[in-house]
Amino acid sequence: MASPNMPRHGKEPLTFPDVPAEVEVTIEVPLLSIVKRKADMSVDYVSPIPCPFNYGSVPAIQADDGDPLDAVVLGRRLRTGHKGVHRVAAVAKVMDAGQIDDKLICMAGDLATSGPARRLNAAEGVLIGSFFRVYAVGKSLLNTLRKKEGETRFDGILHYQPPNDAGGGQTRA
Repeated sequence: MASPNMPRHGKEPLTFPDVPAEVEVTIEVPLLSIVKRKADMSVDYVSPIPCPFNYGSVPAIQADDGDPLDAVVLGRRLRTGHKGVHRVAAVAKVMDAGQIDDKLICMAGDLATSGPARRLNAAEGVLIGSFFRVYAVGKSLLNTLRKKEGETRFDGILHYQPPNDAGGGQTRA
C-alpha cells in the first residue's frame, strides 16, 4: 500500500509528470556485481552475468509491488548502499509477472550536465536495451521457479523530458 508521502507507481504506465528531473537513488547492485539485493539490502538472487551498470531504487517513489521504484545509474561504479541524487535521462519500460515494472535510467554526477540530463547515446541505448531483453528472459525463468504468473518482457526505452520543458513529455528511443 502506498504511503501518503510517497507517490504511487505501477497501476498505469509511468508518465513524466510523476517523475522529477532528479531523484535520490539507493544502489543495491553496483556496476559489474552479480548479487541482486532487495530494497532492504537482503540478497534476492545471484545473477550468472554481471550487471553492466549501477542498479538500485528510488525510495521516494513506490512501485506497484510495494518496493521503491527501480533505477539504473550510468557512470562510475557506486558502492552498495550509496545514496545520491541523479538526473533522470530515460525510462526502461518493463513488464514483470504481468505488472508494470518500469526502471528509471539516471546519469551519475560525472555524466550529468548542469542543465537537463543529456539523452542516452547510441552505445548506452544498446547496452540498456540488450541488458533488459536478457533480464526479461532470466526474470521470467525466476518467476516460473517462484510460481509467479504473468508475462515478463522489455518494451523499450522512453527518453525523459521534464514536464515543464517546452514540448514536455516523452519520446521513444
